[in-house]
Amino acid sequence: MSTLLQVNKLTKKYGKTVAAREVTFGVETSEVVGLIGLNGAGKTTCIKSILGLLKVDSGEIILEGVASANRKELASKVAYISDEPVYFEDLTVSEHITFSGMLHSIEKNELIQRKERAMEMFKLDEHIDKLPMDFRKD
Repeated sequence: MSTLLQVNKLTKKYGKTVAAREVTFGVETSEVVGLIGLNGAGKTTCIKSILGLLKVDSGEIILEGVASANRKELASKVAYISDEPVYFEDLTVSEHITFSGMLHSIEKNELIQRKERAMEMFKLDEHIDKLPMDFRKD
C-alpha cells in the first residue's frame, strides 16, 4: 500500500492560541480515516489546513508524494463534508446540485445524468424545486 496523504508536524495558531501542535499522521491509499477528539482539539483546523483553506504556521502536507505548496491543486484532489450544513438559502435543491457540478467542471450531459440519479437515489423528485428553509422542522 502506498501513502496517499502525509501530514508532518502541522502547527496552526490563531494569535497566541495554538489550535494544532505538531500534528503528524499518514493515510494509505484506500484507507478510510476519521479524526476524533474533544471540542477544540484541532480537528477542523487540521482538515481545513489539508484542504488548503488555512495557511499553516509550520509543518508540511504531502499529497500523493507532492508537498502541498499549490493550494488550488490540493483542493482539487481532496473533499470535505462539513459537520455544519452548507448551503445557499436562495438556491433550490436542483440549483445546488447544478452549482456543485459546475464547481467540479462536470460537463452538462454528465451533470444531467448525475442529477437524475441523485434525485432517484435520494427520492428528491417532490423536493427538487424547494429552498433549504423548506426542509426545516418546526
